[in-house]
Amino acid sequence: MAKQTINTGTTANDGTGDTLRQAGAKINANFTELYTILGGDSAGSAGLTRLTDSGLDFVGTTQITKLAFVEHPSANLKITLPDSNGTLLLDSATQTLTNKTISVDSNTISGIAATSFVLSNASGNIDGSAAQKAIPTGVVIGTTDTQTMSNKTLDSAVMNGPTITGTIHDANNAEMLQVSPTGSAVNYFKMSNAAAAGTPSIVAVGNDSDISLDLKGKNRGAVILEKEALGNQTLTADGPITKAKTYIICNKGSTLNLSMVDGTVVGEIKIITNKGAGDAIITPSNLAGAPTTITVQQYESVQCIWDGTNWYVIGGNGYALA
Repeated sequence: MAKQTINTGTTANDGTGDTLRQAGAKINANFTELYTILGGDSAGSAGLTRLTDSGLDFVGTTQITKLAFVEHPSANLKITLPDSNGTLLLDSATQTLTNKTISVDSNTISGIAATSFVLSNASGNIDGSAAQKAIPTGVVIGTTDTQTMSNKTLDSAVMNGPTITGTIHDANNAEMLQVSPTGSAVNYFKMSNAAAAGTPSIVAVGNDSDISLDLKGKNRGAVILEKEALGNQTLTADGPITKAKTYIICNKGSTLNLSMVDGTVVGEIKIITNKGAGDAIITPSNLAGAPTTITVQQYESVQCIWDGTNWYVIGGNGYALA
């Protein structure tokens, strides 16, 4: 119904306005419409909305929900409702936020253990009662970030392809092993452990075909070996003496003809013994002096050293040069 306005005439009591009855009817109609909209005094009628002196009442079947306000002491306020369907957030209601941006700098999230990382429970929800992790000093380490760690103790760590520079220290922080890089290095050594009855090893490996392994003390210091054994080869048929072994054992019932190539490094030694019934005749590629062969009979031996050009016989028992 449109608002009904009482006609009060042109001037007072000129007889052109509404009668008292007409005016009263318009007043009653206007109030009836307002009471209908606002609920009037029908407190028990569900679905009604009414304006009261303390707010706006939404009348339910048995209860009333009141939307109230608190007047600001010094300013007019404006509250804008979004043009979207949804539920208003209340301070004590259990609700789920969706599509919200919360500024950490402008808000306080409580319930998290002091000076700890924010943790989640098994459901992936932030849980302040979960076992806390103390916030470290410095930058948090990332699994794929390039970072430098300081003052860390690694227990049972698995390192795949680590790069070590400088020195490795013992439990007392004393230098134990120094790693010295070489530009364009292609050769290195490999350390291997061993099963029961096996022998752990340190072996030179790399791109080159023949690689020596250098062990030495400082200045006049020596390499001390508690017990020494030589790599060996047993030969029972004619052929070359291997370059890879120091001790050569000859064992053939008849004459054994062996060739011996040049040494690999200056100071290399060959020790040859013969326990076979036949003579062992060794022909080096280069033998110092006039002779060209070394004959070692059964139970005899010969020892040679390489000077970079020739093999020199430096000892033995019962050998013969020819």
